[in-house]
Amino acid sequence: LADQNIIKQALNFLKGVQNSDGSFPEVGYVCHRDMQGGSSKGIALTAYTLITFLENKNYIEEFRTIIAKAQEFIIKNVEQLNDTYSLAIAAYALKLAQHEQKDSFIKKLESKAENKDGMKYWKKDLPISECDNPWHCRPNSVNVEMSAYALQAFLEANRDNEAVPIMKWLVTQRNENGGFQSTQDTVVGLQALSKLATKIYVADSEIQMTVKHNKGSPA
Repeated sequence: LADQNIIKQALNFLKGVQNSDGSFPEVGYVCHRDMQGGSSKGIALTAYTLITFLENKNYIEEFRTIIAKAQEFIIKNVEQLNDTYSLAIAAYALKLAQHEQKDSFIKKLESKAENKDGMKYWKKDLPISECDNPWHCRPNSVNVEMSAYALQAFLEANRDNEAVPIMKWLVTQRNENGGFQSTQDTVVGLQALSKLATKIYVADSEIQMTVKHNKGSPA
């Protein structure tokens, strides 16, 4: 009961800071600059907050007006969705909400995907000044995070087979401890992989194997 009270207090706080146009402002300092959405005017942050309401299913009806206003803001500003990070989060949020334009967002997201060696992922283009930075040889947190949001959007769309190539890429980005580059992309990445695992898991599956041994070969 205490946990539910804390969740509701948090949702009420978010309700109190929502702008009249349905967006959510940057209260204080935003450490994760990509959450600001670049030139997309805070669409990423609004979509991220919208997901918070939608994933707390017990309170969806209570905060229905807040949710509707946030969706309206995203839809009205769709023409400004020119960065892939914002698009990935918005696509997942609208798919969760079962908004009528959900499929058009996923189609636009899919058009920006990178496909290589049977894997699918999304990447943020680096500024020319950063191309020679050796730090970028390591897995990129933003790429992992938006690919994980894209994976969840595909799962919500019941496109499980198409989600598998995204999973394959995400797995290659994990470090020796099982996580990713940062805390945030690790949380989102593991959430996405867990959701896929629950959909493709088959309980009590039976596997038949035939083993042949050639005479004269080492046992």
